[in-house]
Amino acid sequence: MILVEGIGKVTFVNDNVRVQTTGQGHDGTVKETGELIIPKGSIENVINGLAGAINDINTKLGEAMEEGKKASESGKEEKKKNNKDKDKN
Repeated sequence: MILVEGIGKVTFVNDNVRVQTTGQGHDGTVKETGELIIPKGSIENVINGLAGAINDINTKLGEAMEEGKKASESGKEEKKKNNKDKDKN
């Protein structure tokens, strides 16, 4: 498993793309966490696969945030209604 908080050096050598992955060390400095080696024939599939997966996650997060916002607004309306009912009694 590789923690990827950033991208370092990217090179193309011997029909492979090498992507240095970076992360923040315990002392606050940026350190290399690993290296992705992607064969030339797989570059498009890997990049498109990552982009598609991230887009799907962003869509789901956006939908969840909207549902949470609606539920919060609905809860506020219900609370106002309950407070009005208490005031009548």
